[in-house]
Amino acid sequence: MRSSNGTKLLVVGALLISVVALSIGFAAFTTSLNISSSAEVSPSSSSFNVSLSTSATSVATGSVSATGTGANGANATLTANRISGLKATFTAPGQSVKYNFYAYNAGSFLAYLNSVVIGSKTCTAVEGTNQSYVNSACEGISISVKANTSTFTTTDTSISDHTVAKNASEPIEVTISYASGSAVADGDFTVSFGDVVLTYGSAD
Repeated sequence: MRSSNGTKLLVVGALLISVVALSIGFAAFTTSLNISSSAEVSPSSSSFNVSLSTSATSVATGSVSATGTGANGANATLTANRISGLKATFTAPGQSVKYNFYAYNAGSFLAYLNSVVIGSKTCTAVEGTNQSYVNSACEGISISVKANTSTFTTTDTSISDHTVAKNASEPIEVTISYASGSAVADGDFTVSFGDVVLTYGSAD
C-alpha cells in the first residue's frame, strides 16, 4: 500500500514541476517575442468581370434593337464593354427611343455600381436651319440611363449600396427623349451625346 501511495505522489509531483517549468519558460519567451506580419493579395483581372450583355443569364454580344414611341431608332452594336450606334430620329416633341440590355457580373466578387458619367450634349443646325431655334429645341432633348431601378439623367459619382450579385445581372435601359412641349426648330438639326460610362467596382 505504501509503495502504491509513493508512486502516486511522485506522479503528481512530476506534473507540478512540469507546469511550473512551462510557465517560467513561456514567461521568459514572451518578453522577447516580436511578430512582424504582412499579406499581399493580387487577384487576377479575370476575378472581377462585369460586362455588357444582350442576355440576363450570361455574357452575350450582338445587336440591340430600339423601341420607339413615335420615333425610329437604329440598331445598336453591343460588345462586352461598349454599346454603340444608339440613334433616334425625331419628328416632333413627345417622342422617345429606348434600348434595353444588361450588365452581367461574371466575376468572383459582388459588384458595386460606383458611378454613372453622362457625356455632354451638342446640338448642330443643318444648313438652312436657324441655330438659335435649334438651341431652344435642344433643351428638350435628353438621355437617361436606368440601372435596375435607379434612373440617372446627370452624372452621379456618389452612388452607394447598388450591387450586382455574382453570376447575376441587372437590366440597363437607355432612353433618348424629345420632351413634350419642347420648342421646335425651323429645320433639321443633329444632336450628339458624349459617352455614357457606368463604372462597377469590387468595393462600394
